Amino acid sequence: MTTIAANRRVMAADTRTVTGETWFRANKIVRVGHSIVGVAGDSSAIEKFLRWYIGGRKKRERPEFRDSESFAALILDSRGMWHCDESLAFDRVNDDYFAIGTGAIAALVAMDLGLDPVAAVEAACRRDANSGLPVEHMEC
Repeated sequence: MTTIAANRRVMAADTRTVTGETWFRANKIVRVGHSIVGVAGDSSAIEKFLRWYIGGRKKRERPEFRDSESFAALILDSRGMWHCDESLAFDRVNDDYFAIGTGAIAALVAMDLGLDPVAAVEAACRRDANSGLPVEHMEC
């Protein structure tokens, strides 16, 4: 699926999108105003979430997700870092770094050992079959 990792300054993501038995490269982080948003999961859920988030997160336009649709988002801006999923609840991440996606554990261990988010995602790509190089990144 994906590996997205961030600290308080940088967000990084792999660029492999798996579909069935094959894959292609795609961007997984976007800048929305002063925020950086990284998304992992089901593409239809991601599209619904991003449309709502970019559109101003209006309560009356909250998307509804089918049981088969799931995603995770990591949001980074000057005020902090948040995690969001299909519940659309924004949970503040108080740790100095965090990761989402199938390669999250590998990336978190890499950051525990002192790697920055870019190097952590590169490391995760070596072990997670659903994540692949090259790595993209944005600074906050």
